[in-house]
Amino acid sequence: MRVIAGRARGMLLKSKPGLNVRPTAVRVKEAYFSMINRSLVGASFLDLYAGYGGVGIEALSRGARHVVFVDNSPVACDVIRHNLERTGFLSASQVIQASIDVALQRLQQRGCGAYDHIFLDPPYEVPSLERILEAVLLSGMVGERTLCTFQFDRRRHMPEQIMNYSKVDERAYGRTKLAFYRREEAESEDSGLSRQL
Repeated sequence: MRVIAGRARGMLLKSKPGLNVRPTAVRVKEAYFSMINRSLVGASFLDLYAGYGGVGIEALSRGARHVVFVDNSPVACDVIRHNLERTGFLSASQVIQASIDVALQRLQQRGCGAYDHIFLDPPYEVPSLERILEAVLLSGMVGERTLCTFQFDRRRHMPEQIMNYSKVDERAYGRTKLAFYRREEAESEDSGLSRQL
C-alpha cells in the first residue's frame, strides 16, 4: 500500500507477514479523504483499529496536525511506528497499543480533548458495531464539530441515530460502507455532507 497524496505521496507503507489486518482499500481512502479534505489541514485525527497505519498516515500526509493511532496488536503498533519513521511523521503522532476502551480512557485521563476527525475500522466480524461507536461517542474525544467515520461491511446496518448523534451520510464502495456521524446540534446547522466538512 502506498500513500495516495500529500507530502508523502507515493511512499510505500510496510506491512508484516502474519499481521492480521484488512487494509482500507485505495478506492475507499480516496473517496473518504476527498470528502474531508477541506477540514483536514491543521486538524487532530484519531485512527482507531489502525492496522498498519495507512489511514492516519494519509491524514498526516494531507495536512493533519496530529494523529493518534490505536491498535490492540503489538505487532501492528511496531509496523505503524516503522511506517511513521519511514514517512517522517513520527513527531506528529502517537501510537497506543491497547484495546479501544482502554485507549479512550487513557486519552481522557490525559485531558487530550476532542478530535476533529475520528476514523473507526473494526474487524468486519465484530458482534456489535453500535457498542463500539457508543463507547467512542461517550468518551471525551468527541466535540461539537467532530466527525466520526465508521467503516464496516455493507451487508450490515448502522442506525440513523445513536444517542444525540445523527448519521449525516453513508456511502458504499464494493463490500465496504462508510457511515458519518456528528452531533445533532452541528448537523442541524448545515445541510449536506460537503458543507459540514
